[in-house]
Amino acid sequence: MLEETPADESIVMDSPFGDFSLRIENIKETVNYLVNNVRRTDRMNADIEAWVGTSPEAKQKDFHSRVYVMWAHSVMEVLKEDYGIVDIKNYHYGQSYSTPVYLDEKIGDETYKIPHRLTLFLENKSNPKERIGVSFYPYEKYDVEVRFHFSDEVTDFTDLWERIESHFYNKGLLKGKKFNAKYQILEAEGKDWKDIVIKDKDRAKLTRNAIKFLENVDLFKQKNLRASRGLLVTGPPGTGKTLTCEVLIKNTDSTVIYVTRDCLEHGGDISTIYKLARKLAPTLIIYEDIDTLGGITREVGDHPLLGEFLNALSGVEDNGGVVTLATTNHPETLDWALTDRPGRFDVRIDFGYPDTKTRKSIFKKYLKPFTAKKVDVDALVRKTEGYSGAYIHEAVQTAYMLALEKSDYDDSKTVITQENLDEAMAGLTEMRENLGKKVEGKQVKIVDELYT
Repeated sequence: MLEETPADESIVMDSPFGDFSLRIENIKETVNYLVNNVRRTDRMNADIEAWVGTSPEAKQKDFHSRVYVMWAHSVMEVLKEDYGIVDIKNYHYGQSYSTPVYLDEKIGDETYKIPHRLTLFLENKSNPKERIGVSFYPYEKYDVEVRFHFSDEVTDFTDLWERIESHFYNKGLLKGKKFNAKYQILEAEGKDWKDIVIKDKDRAKLTRNAIKFLENVDLFKQKNLRASRGLLVTGPPGTGKTLTCEVLIKNTDSTVIYVTRDCLEHGGDISTIYKLARKLAPTLIIYEDIDTLGGITREVGDHPLLGEFLNALSGVEDNGGVVTLATTNHPETLDWALTDRPGRFDVRIDFGYPDTKTRKSIFKKYLKPFTAKKVDVDALVRKTEGYSGAYIHEAVQTAYMLALEKSDYDDSKTVITQENLDEAMAGLTEMRENLGKKVEGKQVKIVDELYT
């Protein structure tokens, strides 16, 4: 995902003799060999040498994911501070000229023009003798090689790259943003505390250990206390864990990195996430359904991500300014080293099935937008003991669909009745029983997993 292309990744090509596959890594190695070892005087090299001077030095930076977009933006912003663009060219296999290629990338509400396949010829605004060339060469859309061509007698590349890094981490497109581990900006749905029904004590813990902690992290540093925090939110499906994450994302002014199982494709991805989080701090990292990583436990042998995750949470690197929040449906599958040590997960919040008072609040919340007649909420509450909030939401939605059908889909005449709710409950309860499974002679309900 973040740093490396899998060695076994390949592309399949059609031919008159049938399909054949080529490993991407082999293609890149071949191209790099040709670029670095075959003697030639192509037009691009000749133009760069004529611009920079005889025997220019080159430094290469490789990017392998959509993070390239953010890095390229910082490269361009820093270059524009000190250099003027004298010319922009693109080369077809290093020889004939072709049209420069850009990517139009949307980040939040803004669209950015990102270099993709082209070479820039730049001149220092205050020292015309300093000339550099910067070439962008893509292997795939976000798998891009960036080369800086310069004379080390007049250009301090180390200083230039340090300024690019500083811009990326302090002023770049990811600083203070909310994005997933594939560098896609999260679309905020506007969820707030009023949109979920959770216990006051749980809300207070979440606010104290995540939102307020990140807002006041410098106070903890000043007192020589740990400036990082870990929260583990557990509970059956449908009890509000995902909604809680959405509320935290909306109400957190810090950087947010949202991680799901499909974002972790290669070894080192977790380490890369934490390295980025530290640089963009204060940062909230959210691991949704951490148990889907395969049950991070050593019960059946070493887990490929366990050591990396433990080290990221409390290893040599200081996680100052980073809060980790993980949710799980199955805390029993997690390794004890994760769940039983402050410094990794300091706080555990259990979202059980809603009690009588909470179920009543959930019914009232979901019925509020509708016209309802002679509905016995207390009776519904009694029938739904052991049911999740998501299950109750589905019951109300089904009742509305039944009422809408009865009014011939005239919403102005649609009224939810007790009969609609009873019918909805009966249908869902039947499905719940049919989907139950026998475990050691006991009936176990699993239907809530349909409504997470």
